[in-house]
Amino acid sequence: MLSRLRKLAGRAEVSVLIPAYMAEAFIDRTLHFARGQTFNRLAIHVSVDAGSDDTAGIVRRHAERDPRVVLHSQASRLGWAGNVNFLIERVDTPFFFIYFHDDILLPQYTQVLLDTLARHATSAGAYCDLCQFGATQRISSGPAYTGDLLQRLLTLMLSLERGSPLRAMLRSDRAGHLRLPTDAAAGFWANEPFLMDMVAAGPLQHVTEVLYMRWNNRPGGLTDGWKQLPPADAVSGWRANIDTRLELIQQLADSERDCRALRFALFLHAFPAMQGLAQTYGEALFSTPAEFHPLFADPDTPAALAGYGEPLETLARDRYAFCMAQGFYD
Repeated sequence: MLSRLRKLAGRAEVSVLIPAYMAEAFIDRTLHFARGQTFNRLAIHVSVDAGSDDTAGIVRRHAERDPRVVLHSQASRLGWAGNVNFLIERVDTPFFFIYFHDDILLPQYTQVLLDTLARHATSAGAYCDLCQFGATQRISSGPAYTGDLLQRLLTLMLSLERGSPLRAMLRSDRAGHLRLPTDAAAGFWANEPFLMDMVAAGPLQHVTEVLYMRWNNRPGGLTDGWKQLPPADAVSGWRANIDTRLELIQQLADSERDCRALRFALFLHAFPAMQGLAQTYGEALFSTPAEFHPLFADPDTPAALAGYGEPLETLARDRYAFCMAQGFYD
């Protein structure tokens, strides 16, 4: 068995990237599901961020039994964004995906998504439906991010149900450049610019089958930790997030018309999140939207999306009506 696993490790086609931190309570389960994939030509990289528990020891014991498992033990804290980036930089296989340390993979996840990409040779990646368990239980689905660049970006920012493309299987030659921004405290919502860059890399197919399970709002988890941030750190983190996406828009848009449409879509995506921050902290974090970010000072109108097609134009009108109903722009 060990010799067969060594052969598989030597001809891996997919890198499984597991950023881990203080995960000794569940990392054993996580690795069992990674190692138990029906497609087994894998390189399973686990980067254990500096912590005080036995996560690294558990990963080491798996690596002793399965040469496909590679332990990277960090001497100092990278944070979740830095830890993910560390792993992406080490990908040397045609495909990769991020597998978060407290999630669950169904055995056929890798094979089904690889088969999907084989049928869509020009796509950058493919993602599946996701089952959320823990604090809430529901199925998270979303659209296929297809069409031209603008269509994909607008779909990401305006869709009410986006699914979980962060957990997509990706082609290394299309998406190997992706990195999470690290300029916000605790990597606060660093996934948002990452996702924008991901759908810009190429079409993202959607498989309407639950192949991945996410532990939602786990106490001590990443999103739970964000809720504990001081309000000033949360606000500055979201501002940094918006600035990074505005920079991406400048790089990606081919015309001022497209740039205007994307900035307006960003406003419509970020405004409810800005409101959500105030509700989370139970206090007014700003008296005018402009105090939060200059993008909110004088928002555009749905006319910015005229001509980009349905259902995006209707979504833009509905979201704009919600923003205006908040009373900031009387």
